[in-house]
Amino acid sequence: MNAHKKSLVLLVSVAIILSMVAFTKPMRGIVVKGQPGGYLSMPWGTFVDSASGQEFGLTMLAGEGEESAGAGNFTLQVLGPGVSVCSTHGGGVDIGTQAEDGNYYGIVPMTEIECGTSFGMAVSIDGCTATTELHGYSHSDYPFTIYSGSNTVELKFRKTSAMTGNVSIKVYTPKGPIKLAGNVTGSMTMDTCP
Repeated sequence: MNAHKKSLVLLVSVAIILSMVAFTKPMRGIVVKGQPGGYLSMPWGTFVDSASGQEFGLTMLAGEGEESAGAGNFTLQVLGPGVSVCSTHGGGVDIGTQAEDGNYYGIVPMTEIECGTSFGMAVSIDGCTATTELHGYSHSDYPFTIYSGSNTVELKFRKTSAMTGNVSIKVYTPKGPIKLAGNVTGSMTMDTCP
């Protein structure tokens, strides 16, 4: 009888936990919804990574959606010694047509991925701060994490004056994150920041 009660308690506990997980909205830690419609443009800037001392080129163009805060498009390019990163789009998922034996021919989605604007990403441009989580591609060599391929990028940018700001970039690769951060200098426009 005691074993039956333990099994029943365990079963009920698991059912409660599963129902809580199933009906809970996912937490978005990096991007907090701001005011809709923010815009950020930096055609070219530079920053010196505080950890490595290397100088990187930085291009950013972002727009938070007019209708829904927290979503939008983001274009990113980071160029420097040992690390290059771009925002990406493409790579649709389709299992293709069905073969006579019941299997599917499939497609080659990796050939469709292109550097450029990442559409439909988590984007918040609020006051003088822009945050995003986006699709990316990176190529990195020693002494950084050695990796070449698709990834996810988290970026936080804070404008501090007409020509300066701070940037923090995390590139999540299967081998671990590549972290870059520093003070940015460049031509920038951010309509939510005077």
